[in-house]
Amino acid sequence: MKAVQAKIIQSKYLSNTNSTSNLHILVDEIPNFKQIIHTVAFDERLQFYYFYARHKGFVNYFISSPKWGESNGEQEFAVWIWCPTCVAKKVFDSACATCSGEKYYSTNIKGVGASNPATMHNYFPPCVNVTLTDSPIVFSRGYTFIAGAVTLEFAQNTIKEFRLPVILIQKASSRNEIEWELSFNQK
Repeated sequence: MKAVQAKIIQSKYLSNTNSTSNLHILVDEIPNFKQIIHTVAFDERLQFYYFYARHKGFVNYFISSPKWGESNGEQEFAVWIWCPTCVAKKVFDSACATCSGEKYYSTNIKGVGASNPATMHNYFPPCVNVTLTDSPIVFSRGYTFIAGAVTLEFAQNTIKEFRLPVILIQKASSRNEIEWELSFNQK
């Protein structure tokens, strides 16, 4: 995935953040869900599974819990995950009972819920919420973008490449989790 154009849109309607600005990025291609393979972390205290995947700067994340099996109308979601057995051993083994040496496999999960980058940063590398499109028409129109996330590095490089008048600053969320927010550069 490569950034083709980028801009900052200010909106008083962005309710999920204290920032009133959002990074809009036109990319050459948004990865297909089958191209991204998730790593899984488990929090025993909360009984949550954290799913996180990166592919060429694109990030996909969500949480799941066995307690939420009835959510989303009991719909199952197919997800590709790295073999946790092989990842724990740091060796992909053809005799592995979980993946048979394939490194990753597809599984269906229930009880999928949304999350946010601040929560994911407790388990995985930083990412930033943005809006994405691979359509120049949508980019010029300024709406019907896909809500998504990119790696912190991808966001910083995009801001620098397109000389946008913002910087990403690290803040603590209301739950004292680390998050990254756009701030206008005061040069």
